[in-house]
Amino acid sequence: MEEYSTRIRHLIANGSSWFITLASVLIVAAAMSCSDGPTSPSVNITVTGVTPSSGSTFGGTGITVTGTNFAQGATVSIGGAAATNVVVSSSASLTAVTAPRAAGAADAVVSVSGQSGRLPQAFTYVSPGPVTNNPPVITSLSARGTRPNQPEAFADLNEQIVAAVVVQDAESSVESLVYEWSAASGTIEGTGATVQWRAPQMFSTPGTILLSVTVIERYTEADPNGLPIQREHRVNGGITVKVHDSAREVADMARKFLELFSDSSVPPETVVQDFLPGCGANGRGRENELNDTIYNRENFIITGYQVDEPQVTVNFGGQCTLFPERFRPADACALVAVVWNDTRIATGMPNTTTGTDQVTAIYNGTRWGLCDSDFRGAILTATGQILPGSLFKR
Repeated sequence: MEEYSTRIRHLIANGSSWFITLASVLIVAAAMSCSDGPTSPSVNITVTGVTPSSGSTFGGTGITVTGTNFAQGATVSIGGAAATNVVVSSSASLTAVTAPRAAGAADAVVSVSGQSGRLPQAFTYVSPGPVTNNPPVITSLSARGTRPNQPEAFADLNEQIVAAVVVQDAESSVESLVYEWSAASGTIEGTGATVQWRAPQMFSTPGTILLSVTVIERYTEADPNGLPIQREHRVNGGITVKVHDSAREVADMARKFLELFSDSSVPPETVVQDFLPGCGANGRGRENELNDTIYNRENFIITGYQVDEPQVTVNFGGQCTLFPERFRPADACALVAVVWNDTRIATGMPNTTTGTDQVTAIYNGTRWGLCDSDFRGAILTATGQILPGSLFKR
């Protein structure tokens, strides 16, 4: 290329007209080949209107922008805040959603491929002003097991129960609220207004565990410039669940009662200390057992005994039916095999009394307590005579 350029300059220097013309053509061609080609004429974008012409400083106002030479890929800003969801309907119309911005009049700008059109003070941001939002109100809080007739706010060890909160709120739906549950012990499963709570496997019973819930309402209000700021209400509630090991507690009371009964030195009032007043047969279970113990003390001296481990069934609102003719209403039944070695005071003769004692219990909303004691068995005298056990314990 450098060689050809030298020759052209030489020919020009020697005054060759043919070569001067040729050189001029080559120079023009080279200049054209180095150019960027023809330029497109600029597009004149205009913005002629925004509808509606005002909206909240929180943003979220759907607007329609009119003008000329709109095209796909257009962007929109209102007062410098980029609008969202821009959809170009035609070269003369598009829709968008305003972004948050401080209060006041704002220019609308549409941009396409580096070209922009502007309409001054086309849209006015208006602050919504103070927001009145009252905290949620907890109207009820419950904890219920699934067993028939199970008391409210009651759980046995490792039992799963349902905890639920009922809330009222004037501004927010209960589904939009946030519920944070916690428990001093045990585990919570699930979220929302209703959850499952499982009592711990190991716990000192009887005892109580507090289930707590925090209800959170999140809402938006305006700052001094009208811009949105997030606020929240937090409302706390709690319910105390009584935790028991029902079978163990009833078994321990039944065994303790029979062991106290088996010690002839123990006063009758002490023997019936775990019997609840007003329950049992005709509401006189405690009185009946007290009289039974007094009768035994007056007629027998117990010299030895064996009380086996009670077999307990918990059935709230059920019955105990060891004796078909004696249906005892109860929440729990304990069957206990017992053997007594005793001496009948009137004759001085030794006896062996053996059988099964049915001890019933109820839950009074606070604690377990005993109600009735019914014995079925027989007395074997030293002479081999068999007497009804009711002579020893009725």
